[in-house]
Amino acid sequence: MQEHEILEYIRKYQSSGVIHDALIPLFDQDGQWRGDQIRRQTDELRVSLQGMRKAFLRSSRRIRKCRSGTVLRTSFYRQGAEPVRMPYCGIDGSLIVSGNSIIHAANLRDIRGHVISDTNEQIYLPNLRTVGGRFELVSSFLINAPRLRHVGNNVMLAGYVPPSLETVGGRLSVHWSFTFHAPRLKHVGGCLVPHKCTELIVPMLETVGGGLLLNHAATRIEAPELRSVGGDFLAGTVGEIRARLLRSVAGDLDTHSAKQFYHPDIRVGGEWNCSPEAFDDWFRRKRVRMVLRGEPFCL
Repeated sequence: MQEHEILEYIRKYQSSGVIHDALIPLFDQDGQWRGDQIRRQTDELRVSLQGMRKAFLRSSRRIRKCRSGTVLRTSFYRQGAEPVRMPYCGIDGSLIVSGNSIIHAANLRDIRGHVISDTNEQIYLPNLRTVGGRFELVSSFLINAPRLRHVGNNVMLAGYVPPSLETVGGRLSVHWSFTFHAPRLKHVGGCLVPHKCTELIVPMLETVGGGLLLNHAATRIEAPELRSVGGDFLAGTVGEIRARLLRSVAGDLDTHSAKQFYHPDIRVGGEWNCSPEAFDDWFRRKRVRMVLRGEPFCL
């Protein structure tokens, strides 16, 4: 929902007292106004959101039924150490938990807003498939989300890569995952930053909209379907790079430790710090292939 739409619905509420359905995700499960979940606010929007503080959503409008069970039409907020156990199959708003509490949502399949928590306890989301906003669980090493496929915005995790993850609309950042293995990942809209990883294994990854940024501990990249990187591709310590289809890097490309990674058709928008041995290796292999075909070889 765009800012101008939010402002329009808030003005209608202030003039008529009627809460439009589009504003329901900005309330919490108890019917209290929680419009502060909107991250970027202009002065006009900030004032309007404050004017909604006394608004209350009646219980009959907070949930709806579907074939899979009960959908929470609002957001879900919880603060403290009390375990969070929810029966919902969907949340139209966001799931925001502050404090060290267990999160258990066995039937939850879809969240249209964000998933944000700083808990370091267990997070059990075995049937979650889609998250429309951010998926940020930066403190827990006990995450279980094996069916998560699509996240519309940024993903920030600690030591866990969802095995079914296919698309990330924003930045994908994972800390303390020494072997970053995402077997189904196809597209990352922002930067891909696998902190602390030694191996990046993404056999189906095709595009990275931002930079692909490896740390100094990385030694291997397995990305056979990767076609393009929309920012810098920094892998200076990586000795083994398998990305035979890569043809476009919009920023700088650093592969100076990879002695067998070179292709003349890769378009680099910045500078390419390539290993001289990689060019020599490509030159030799190219010459052998041409000789075997009985064709003249020239650069």
